[in-house]
Amino acid sequence: MMHHYSNAKQRTNHKLQVLQNDIATVRTKSEEANQRHIKLIQRQKTIMETNGGSDAKSTDMLQLNVGGEKMHVLRNTMTMIKGSRLEVLFSGRWENKLLRDSEGCIFLDIDPYYFKKILEYLYVVKLVLTEHENSNDDDNDNNTTDKNTIKLPDLPKVVDDDERKV
Repeated sequence: MMHHYSNAKQRTNHKLQVLQNDIATVRTKSEEANQRHIKLIQRQKTIMETNGGSDAKSTDMLQLNVGGEKMHVLRNTMTMIKGSRLEVLFSGRWENKLLRDSEGCIFLDIDPYYFKKILEYLYVVKLVLTEHENSNDDDNDNNTTDKNTIKLPDLPKVVDDDERKV
């Protein structure tokens, strides 16, 4: 009987030691990950300070000069599609690197007609997302917004120059 107890205690102590080693390894890796995260945050702040945008807010009104036509749009409209070029450009991370006209407006060398189509699409997407979030507020069953399951409208039809002249 004493032999079984001794063997069981020895196996238990061995398993306990293995678990303690695993916990120490996880803690070490967690600390390393935290240190990498801190360095990335510091690097991001440095980039933002260098290139501007450290005080950029989603509610900022952007003044644009699009192909010579002045436009005003909220930053959160331009950055609502994550990973898009517009989101990267207007996120604030590159604020001091954006080309500006003599009045300080952000200059985009784009045909204003086509850029307005992009803005129209972004406004419709914003409207659809807002309506979806509001409908979820009414439903107590599901209060999450899964943007992948929302039926977004197609991009607006863009006509060529011949159709535009009519």
